[in-house]
Amino acid sequence: MSGLDVPRKGGAPITPELERQLAWEKIKELITSRTDAGAIAAAVRQRLNAKRDPDEMKQSWVTLTEADPISFIRVFCQLPYLPDGTTDPVARALMETYVARLTHEKYAAIYNKVINSLRNMYRANPHSPSLVNFLALVKWIDAAAANKLNVDIGMEMAA
Repeated sequence: MSGLDVPRKGGAPITPELERQLAWEKIKELITSRTDAGAIAAAVRQRLNAKRDPDEMKQSWVTLTEADPISFIRVFCQLPYLPDGTTDPVARALMETYVARLTHEKYAAIYNKVINSLRNMYRANPHSPSLVNFLALVKWIDAAAANKLNVDIGMEMAA
């Protein structure tokens, strides 16, 4: 066997676009494998803290909305919380973009899926932690959006 003692050449450098795709593919794998929402949120925060730009925020939206609505809701609920109990300042800006997109008419199909899931949660348990936390976080970001969600869910009280 020849060639075993020849030093290996380093692989081709990874382009920023390829690195971005690989990072989001890993997050998609976490979602697909039904990893804990806190771990998925941590991976999203880590990526966005490393690369703060609009394209990354958009990719995070696309990645989370391609998943089932319950995953989106659960990850959204975990986004602002760091392991030490503090709030990640980047998360608020990210969540603001999510709420703006969610309530924008361009994303009506996604909004309807999320509303249906929230409505089902409400019917099953009006005090569901995921439901209550999601609505509280939306209210933290945009009270008008929270009120719209409450009405569309069919809740008796406004947020």
